[in-house]
Amino acid sequence: MNLFSCVLFVYTCFYFVTAGQAVFYRLCFGQVFLKIPATSFLVIRKLADPLLELKLKIVYFGGLITGVALCVMSITQQSMYQIASMSSMLFFVTDLVFAKKYSMPLNEKIRLATLNDHATAVSLQKAWIRWILIRGNLALIGFAVILLAVVIS
Repeated sequence: MNLFSCVLFVYTCFYFVTAGQAVFYRLCFGQVFLKIPATSFLVIRKLADPLLELKLKIVYFGGLITGVALCVMSITQQSMYQIASMSSMLFFVTDLVFAKKYSMPLNEKIRLATLNDHATAVSLQKAWIRWILIRGNLALIGFAVILLAVVIS
């Protein structure tokens, strides 16, 4: 296995984790989080966020680093890999920008929210679900692009 193939494999693995998270929310938990009371949603997010935060940072930074390396390395490869790596990186970076601009501030608000303020809890619940589904769509499209390139080549 050459270096390009190794980087492609690692990048695809990082992308798989982000896309898997998207599938998880798309298939089930997006709807579950909409149906449970907002205060229960806040409790779950307050418990889950600290457990996931470091792990997801590793996945996102790892994906970003290997994605950039893949884009640079794809310059010497077939045009299919050039297009796929650049396109999937565009989706990955867009997801990261949305995470930084919307999801992370929402997570901070969720951490600080009190369970007594029902209106705020409902607002945070709906906003979080909306952004996780938008970001999930980006992850799924980007993963499909890179996976298609791997399968076709």
